[in-house]
Amino acid sequence: MFRNHFIEKRMGNCPIILSVPHGGRKKPKDIKEKTKGFKKPEVNMYKISKKLINHLKTEGIGLFSLIGKIHRSKVDFNRSYESLESFNKECTKAEQIYKEYHNSLDEYVKICLDKYSFCLLLDMHGFTKKRDDSKEIIFGLLYLKTLNFVDKKLGCTQLNSELSKHFSVDNGIIKTSYNKYYPGGYVIYKYKDKENVNAIMIEVEKKIRIDKNLRRSLIDSLFIAIKNILREYYEKHYIKVR
Repeated sequence: MFRNHFIEKRMGNCPIILSVPHGGRKKPKDIKEKTKGFKKPEVNMYKISKKLINHLKTEGIGLFSLIGKIHRSKVDFNRSYESLESFNKECTKAEQIYKEYHNSLDEYVKICLDKYSFCLLLDMHGFTKKRDDSKEIIFGLLYLKTLNFVDKKLGCTQLNSELSKHFSVDNGIIKTSYNKYYPGGYVIYKYKDKENVNAIMIEVEKKIRIDKNLRRSLIDSLFIAIKNILREYYEKHYIKVR
């Protein structure tokens, strides 16, 4: 029941997982609100992730995906189970929804590693800047790892290459006040020591998410980057790709 109403999840046919924990809008009255933490959803993250998934389907590419549909004031999937910011500890239903997301994520990572010996986990988020002209994307990488480390792995280079054609990409080389995002949240932290898992948090500035044309450029850039990532992966493993 929970997966249908509060978590949208799909099995994939490639070693890439898309996690979108903060785009949900559902606020059922029988689920108590959290007592601490951020309570605002990240605008249009659900719409962006769905369009990206459907766009990739036209090329026969199926991402493993987990999209939270429950409001962040009820459940925050990007916090640890023990944290008071994840869900109200007096609400069993909120706990079940939280566990469903992370149990499914663990299952998808295991499937990718068993089948492809590699897993690229893309954790999509949004942030807000006060400047009206800001069109920035921030990479949060494997927990406590530097860009130089992660850039050598499949994923980061291709994403940076395509996104930087349309947006200002803060990838850790040019330090800004937003570097605090780099370590990533709990979803990234879970896999920091997992061999052959490359986890990247992608933070998208609000203006990009609310502007139709910028949103389209974001989806197209991610679409091309993911195709390039898979092409390189399949070439290394001598698998024919269209």
